[in-house]
Amino acid sequence: MKSTRYILDSSLAFLAGALNRLVMMSAEEKRQMQQRAVGVACAAAAAAYGAPQITAHVSVQKTEEVFLGQANELAQLINTSADGQIDIEGIDISKPWRQQVAYASDSEIVPGSLTKASFDVEKIDPVVDVIANFSPRKQIEEVREQRLEHLCLAEAIYYEARSEELGGQLAVAEVVENRVASDRYPDTVCDVVYQGHTRVTGCQFSFTCDGSLRRKPRGEAWDRSIEVAAFVMMGLSDKTMTGNATHYHTDYVTPYWRSSLIHTETIGTHIFYRIPEAEEWRTVRTQQAKANGLRGIQKVSNVVTSDDLNKAAEKAL
Repeated sequence: MKSTRYILDSSLAFLAGALNRLVMMSAEEKRQMQQRAVGVACAAAAAAYGAPQITAHVSVQKTEEVFLGQANELAQLINTSADGQIDIEGIDISKPWRQQVAYASDSEIVPGSLTKASFDVEKIDPVVDVIANFSPRKQIEEVREQRLEHLCLAEAIYYEARSEELGGQLAVAEVVENRVASDRYPDTVCDVVYQGHTRVTGCQFSFTCDGSLRRKPRGEAWDRSIEVAAFVMMGLSDKTMTGNATHYHTDYVTPYWRSSLIHTETIGTHIFYRIPEAEEWRTVRTQQAKANGLRGIQKVSNVVTSDDLNKAAEKAL
């Protein structure tokens, strides 16, 4: 049976785009790759130690604590012992991010190689199911897609929040993830990030249509963006710091659409919003009236139902 270390290494190699080199590596190259994997797990966490508090807000602090704890836990799993072997007995494989790590196994691992008597059956079954359903062609295609998704998310973090501290970068990534999960937006990271990029004034993330992409990402800021994106994609992020936000803007601009949304959080230099729910449209209409210099609650166009209001708001956004 291959060690859990190999599974962890493979998972991080997916995100680093190195899967096709893994089987050809010498022992020394594998050792160096393992060190880099630990670096991916620890780099952002280490940066958080020396960085000042982004804000006193509890949700941001909680997210950073979760991020730091998960990163350290992953690093410890990868670097458990000098000989590279990890004792997986007692490891809680039920955590979603660990199931994603276990998913990175290859076809040489078969269900029969796992001795269930040694482990809690409920903990090991998810891994067995993943391995039993392994399909090389499907896995390779999913790896390609995951690499593109990772790149798109890293670009969003870099161009939108490279000057932000860790909390601000995680918040931007969370907005992308929230849009992917919403039926109002495309269902992949790349499609969400690049939605409307062919229209000069119609892009959802300004860097995709304002010429920013002519300046290639580079340096430590790009390296950190890649690391943060990897952790978000592995499910390490808490995903609650923005209050389910799907929109944000910097604190030095006042976009017209903000009055159509519900303010949720302010993190770093970004102000976050979400789409209102049914009972919140009255608040939205009041905000719109104030934004237009009017008094009281005004009707939005001629709409009379919540469905019409939803359509009107989405058209405005």
